Amino acid sequence: PPPPEEGCTKVDLLFIIDNSGSMVDEQDNLTTSFPGFINGIQTALVDADDYHVGVVTTDAYSGNANGCKSIGDLVTRTSGTSSSNAVCTPFVDGFRFMTQNDDLINKFSCAAKPGSAGSGDERPMDAVRQALSAAKNAPGACNDSFLRDDALLVLVFITDEEDDDEGGIFGSNGSSGDPPDWFNDIVARKAGIEENIVVLSLVGHEKPNACPANQWDGFNGAEIATRIINFTNMFTNGFIGDVCAQDYGPIFSDALSVIETACNNFKPPG
Repeated sequence: PPPPEEGCTKVDLLFIIDNSGSMVDEQDNLTTSFPGFINGIQTALVDADDYHVGVVTTDAYSGNANGCKSIGDLVTRTSGTSSSNAVCTPFVDGFRFMTQNDDLINKFSCAAKPGSAGSGDERPMDAVRQALSAAKNAPGACNDSFLRDDALLVLVFITDEEDDDEGGIFGSNGSSGDPPDWFNDIVARKAGIEENIVVLSLVGHEKPNACPANQWDGFNGAEIATRIINFTNMFTNGFIGDVCAQDYGPIFSDALSVIETACNNFKPPG
């Protein structure tokens, strides 16, 4: 038989967006920078012509449609403070995620503005693990058909806080487990082939960065996300960006080479 085709032809792109009270500017920054990012991906990945694009929040999102308001459910409608306050569906292919057949820029601008009324107990790792779970991707479930075995998976985290257990202080418990647990769970979703995953984390990191001099005051700047950074760096195709940056465009541009390399080295499952 002929050898397997090299490179990826499909991409599953999932954004995990912090929707707590301090994330208004970051969500605006993301939607402004997205057109250049998606156009850059489509230009760089010359053989990829099949895209799934989804958004989840870092807690159970009440703005979603009834029946899909649990953590990890794809965002199809928004409501609340600083949100796009709109119904983002229908998407062309009839699922709860966008594809290359949608007007990606306008549809993404809707879903990626979930607002700032979410919980201050951010759980991005719980959100992504739930979003990619077999139960949520099953026929008829809230994320039906989003995750594909034969697609490059690109995860984009955007949060100004760490995902940690602070002992219940101020109600903050974070996601269950630790970075190795998160890594193992995500890799298992992709048939154990970690090279078929790209993780781009826009978080708070050590200076130099664009955060204020005091780094983080609970509302401005960003808490240093040591655990998320450790998780990201476990991946061959991991990339850290500064969530305090005034323009995410250069970060996404720098990350394109990582995504392109991962696509070129994609290993078909089985």
